[in-house]
Amino acid sequence: MNFSHLANKLRNKITRFSGILSQDLDKTARRFVGEAVYGIIASQSVLLTEIGRQQESRVSLKKIEERFSRQLIKPKIWDCLHQRIQFMASSRVKDKTLLILDLSDLKKKYADKMEHMATVRDGSDQGELVNGYWTNQVVACEVTGNEITPLHFSLYSQASPDFTGENNQIIQSMDQVGKAVQNRRIWVIDRGGDRDALYESILRNQRDFIVRLVGSRDLIYQGSKARSLWLAFGCRASYNKSFVRVRQGKEVRYNIRFGSVPVKLPDMDTPLNMVVVQGISNKPMMLLTSLKIKPGEKDL
Repeated sequence: MNFSHLANKLRNKITRFSGILSQDLDKTARRFVGEAVYGIIASQSVLLTEIGRQQESRVSLKKIEERFSRQLIKPKIWDCLHQRIQFMASSRVKDKTLLILDLSDLKKKYADKMEHMATVRDGSDQGELVNGYWTNQVVACEVTGNEITPLHFSLYSQASPDFTGENNQIIQSMDQVGKAVQNRRIWVIDRGGDRDALYESILRNQRDFIVRLVGSRDLIYQGSKARSLWLAFGCRASYNKSFVRVRQGKEVRYNIRFGSVPVKLPDMDTPLNMVVVQGISNKPMMLLTSLKIKPGEKDL
């Protein structure tokens, strides 16, 4: 195998891809995007010094890092790259595609000088409070597929002077992606999405959604207000399925039962459904959705 030929071919592809991403930027910013994409892939790092070492330049590493830093503070770069990525990815998003919004965190446990660093709850370490930032990530995938398409990633801090609230950050992310995919498709959010402000925005924009409920929310059922967890325990789970998960290296079989209840959110007229899944844990899993569910097992 001719590794030199392969490397040149790969670099040419990266250059073309970077050019498409950065075509709306100025010349120096386009150069930076190309160098950054190549440097990140080659070094497997996002550190500017490591990216700079891959540039094969006679300019000192210190000067390269300073040039990269000047480019990174240009406010237009972030918006341009996101818009181009979303435009390129929109052709892969179909009517039944799931748009999965992940509300997560980026911990910087040992950092003490990073800009606007705030306190976050580490979702991967028993909820420990650490220094870091909050993140919103949106990826697209098909129900029956195993590929994901990145659409959006943003990082924010409540310590930043221009911070306007977590709900606003999430809604901005959804609006940007929604605009790129013509506001259709199905939004999927875990329990962090169980908030009045998000429901109001989603329903106002006529977006389909599946949101996992915490269980403490009140819903309207047959004209009366009831706690969602109570409705879940009283739901008639008429259907059964089995599936296997690997836990700690061992296969564990789950026998689940599931059903649905027609509901509405208080003070909102849109008909919704709460899908209830029993058998995964002691507490039923509750999914609130705008999707219509016909009689029978298929839609559920």
